[in-house]
Amino acid sequence: MKNTIIQRVLLYSAFLFTTFIFSGAELLAQPEIKEITREEPREQNVEAGAELTWRVTFSEPIDAGTLQPEEDFKLTTVSGSFANMQLVPDFRQIEENVFLLTGIDFEPESGSAEVRLDFTGEVMSTGGMLTEKGYTFTSGQTYIFDSTPPTVTSITRGNPTTTTVNQSSVTYTVRFSESVVSSTVSTGDFEVRTTGSASGRITTVSGSGSSYNVTISDLSGDGNIYLDFTGIVSDNAGNNSRTTYNRGDNYILTTPYVTSINRFSPSSIYTNSNSVTFQVVFSESINSSTVSSSDFTVDMSGTAMGTVTTVSGSNSIYLVTVSNVTGDGNLSIDFTGEADDLGGNSSVSTF
Repeated sequence: MKNTIIQRVLLYSAFLFTTFIFSGAELLAQPEIKEITREEPREQNVEAGAELTWRVTFSEPIDAGTLQPEEDFKLTTVSGSFANMQLVPDFRQIEENVFLLTGIDFEPESGSAEVRLDFTGEVMSTGGMLTEKGYTFTSGQTYIFDSTPPTVTSITRGNPTTTTVNQSSVTYTVRFSESVVSSTVSTGDFEVRTTGSASGRITTVSGSGSSYNVTISDLSGDGNIYLDFTGIVSDNAGNNSRTTYNRGDNYILTTPYVTSINRFSPSSIYTNSNSVTFQVVFSESINSSTVSSSDFTVDMSGTAMGTVTTVSGSNSIYLVTVSNVTGDGNLSIDFTGEADDLGGNSSVSTF
């Protein structure tokens, strides 16, 4: 009986010892890197020469005396190349498992270069556990040094896409070589260039990233109209544009004009009717409210007489009636007034 009790005590003691050791193993886990993220600046794209700070988060509280940035971490070139870069030997501990490490003297050798902070060393937790032998962490966030200024790559017709227009406004699509800061893009960065009597003014700029829409309003006259980039915009790394752009698409503005005036009713050249109707055809659709009897003049010879009484029609075709026709001779009508197209452009020629 006594032996049985002793055996049970020994078994229970072994159980408690095993449980203690197992629990201790959980508490004394080897430290690892949870993440390495950008701290200052938070943006990925930076200017050449910028000072960079990464936030390093461990899985366990770390004995700060065992952390040596120049031995435990290294700066890795992901793309491009650097003439120089180095880690600052000091660090900041902001939590028991969080540290801030800083790199300085970055000198990219090309227009763009990317760098990452990697862990390749050995540190100890406050519980006395070392990182696993050979452990590394190489998947942290990167910084991209960009010293290439943005440029305009194209200015194309946006709305409408047709070359010839007769409307009051047009919109161009402007594309840059990279994303630019939208707050640096404004109407003042563009200029309207024209030929002939064409004119217009820039009213709005909208967009983001590398694509923007620029609207030119109050269009009038005849001729070509272009949009040129003449200002300065900045990319996300703070690089300013250095070149202008004047090789974009053109729009051709047209003003309406009469292309023909023909007999309509009657269609025969000879008539003894007291009224005749002519068909007037314009070069484009006309705002019907701008066409009236006062825009036409009766041209008479001999004793022939008549008066323009009605004008009707839409789009580009109108019917003009001359009433109270009397006498002998030739009678025709001339367009001597002014009519506007749907874009508000006024005719500038007679017929």
